[in-house]
Amino acid sequence: MSLASGPAENSLEDVTLVAKGDTDLDRGSQRRESPMNRPLTHRQQQVYDYIRARIVDRGCGPTVREIGDFLAIRSPNGVVCHLKALERKGMIRRVANKSRAIELDELIERDQQRIPVTGRLLGDVCSFMTETEAVEALSWNTENRFALRVVGDTLKDLKILAGDALIVQRQTTAQAGQIALVSLTQEGNRLYYWMPESRRIRLQPLDRSAAIHFVDRAEIIGIVVGLVREF
Repeated sequence: MSLASGPAENSLEDVTLVAKGDTDLDRGSQRRESPMNRPLTHRQQQVYDYIRARIVDRGCGPTVREIGDFLAIRSPNGVVCHLKALERKGMIRRVANKSRAIELDELIERDQQRIPVTGRLLGDVCSFMTETEAVEALSWNTENRFALRVVGDTLKDLKILAGDALIVQRQTTAQAGQIALVSLTQEGNRLYYWMPESRRIRLQPLDRSAAIHFVDRAEIIGIVVGLVREF
């Protein structure tokens, strides 16, 4: 699912939306007989194993393109044929018109890890605070990660809504086009699209009404790697 897009070269498509609700995958404490004993072709088993690994790793299924890229299946129709076969055999369920809406018929028990919420985000301005809550990580890697709770709907055009939690990976570097939490002397801690140029760095705000900054250097606190929406 594409959550947002900035300039043509910038995209939030890799940022994961995790919806926490009363779904089969969230009821990890329940168990039943796995459907894995149903006969699959070798290729179908590869597709199923990849889907399962992605759901366990990040809480949502892969896109058709991701499956094709990973398994070197050039045609999207080829991937879809495997998905339809898995559906017929009762291995997966798909929701129409949603690229990542693939669920397993097998219930998965996932680790209930939590990521601390250490700041609030008003527009693209971050204010750190004493930790008072945490969000479920859904088996994500929690090492060196924290969450920022979104206040207000300034970023709604990017499909980032009030109450969402942006997951930030602590690191001091960023790649072009990534959303970085940057500390500037005059501006404080803010989220920017990190856009290095030949002799300077262009910091493009997520809030389109804010000014673009050009700097020689900047301190990166971390990069946005996910989004959690609870409903």
